[in-house]
Amino acid sequence: MATYTLSPEGNALDSIRQMERALREDGASIGGLKAGLFWGWHAVGLLFYSRIFPRRKDFDPWVQDYFKTWSDEPNASQALVEGGSQLSLMQILDLLSEAELPSLQPEFYQGWRDRTARCVELRNKVASITGVTVSAAQREELLFLAAVDHHLVASPVDTVLDLDRIRGSLVKLIDLLELLISASWKSADALKSSLSACREAL
Repeated sequence: MATYTLSPEGNALDSIRQMERALREDGASIGGLKAGLFWGWHAVGLLFYSRIFPRRKDFDPWVQDYFKTWSDEPNASQALVEGGSQLSLMQILDLLSEAELPSLQPEFYQGWRDRTARCVELRNKVASITGVTVSAAQREELLFLAAVDHHLVASPVDTVLDLDRIRGSLVKLIDLLELLISASWKSADALKSSLSACREAL
């Protein structure tokens, strides 16, 4: 039986290459931008997970629950509970935000301390591990892209889109992906090269 082992970083690299291909071949259309958004956000989740997972025990148990060890083969039972066992895109953006910015999901933060203090504490811890903080301006553009992605996936009605703004905001998504790359990864250079190709495709 032929098998192939794909690391989270390798999976993210493949997604970024898919993003670049979509933008280069069809970036002037909604189809290309839609595909670019999908693969870009997929890579964000993978890279964030890769940065935090080795340090998951630095967090309280309720946070560690979002970073449980997955089986190394596709598992139907795990797929059924996926939504509740991993961080959402909005939660990832919240954790990466500068400490003083308003929380995107106050209800996410658990514990005996007030939610604002808990949010600041977790953001500082994530920043100390990843070296990444998302500014207010960058977060605004990323939230716009997240809203576009959600609307395209979830809305059953006509959708009005500003394609020029989407293309402009995609630069911020590429910036975030680049910040999430660890220099210690073997795939770091390949990831950065693929992101450069995404910039050129825009």
